[in-house]
Amino acid sequence: LAEILLVAQQHADRGEHVKAFKAFTRAVDEAPASEAACRGKVAALRQLGRPRGALKACELGLRSLPDCESLAACREELRAELGEEAEELIEEVQAGAEKASEATTDDDSDGSVRSADGAADGAADGAADG
Repeated sequence: LAEILLVAQQHADRGEHVKAFKAFTRAVDEAPASEAACRGKVAALRQLGRPRGALKACELGLRSLPDCESLAACREELRAELGEEAEELIEEVQAGAEKASEATTDDDSDGSVRSADGAADGAADGAADG
């Protein structure tokens, strides 16, 4: 994880925000409770001009790190920036996380179990496109 975070931060420092976003996303996938990974992903999305994706990433990060003051502060900044749309996005993330949580208890037809983390992170990654 430390190596991924180092590479991600180097990309961010060079202004390579797409590469930074991808690296921080890998870090979050590997360690969803890593404050540095979550903050980096949010920051990269903000640098890319994607406040909706940043808000979703913030919400997902706060699910793993509910006491993280920096993510909470960022969420409030993004809420102010996005206005009413922010509440819809937060509800969407919460609904997606609940579905993902339920999915881990349901067997697929092939007997495998879906990952709640993968489903939840995918929701934030998809938001990065819009």
